[in-house]
Amino acid sequence: MRQGGLTRIEALGAPGARVPAGLPQDVRWRLTPGGDLFLTVPHARSDEVLRVLLDAGPPESGWHIRAVREEGETR
Repeated sequence: MRQGGLTRIEALGAPGARVPAGLPQDVRWRLTPGGDLFLTVPHARSDEVLRVLLDAGPPESGWHIRAVREEGETR
C-alpha cells in the first residue's frame, strides 16, 4: 500500500460490542448493531489501528479482522 491515501479495515465483533478505546482521532468508523465495524484510516496509521483492535480487552474484545484494503479497492 502507498504511504499516502486511506486504508479500509473491516472487522467483526460480538453483537453489542463497543468500538475499542485508543483508536487515533483521525480514524472514521461505523459500527452496526450486528457487530460489523468499518474503519477508514490514513495508510500510515493502519498498523496502529489493527493493534488496537487485536489488543482490545473486555467489553471491546473479540474483534475478528475480515479485510484490510486500500480505500476504493474492490474485493
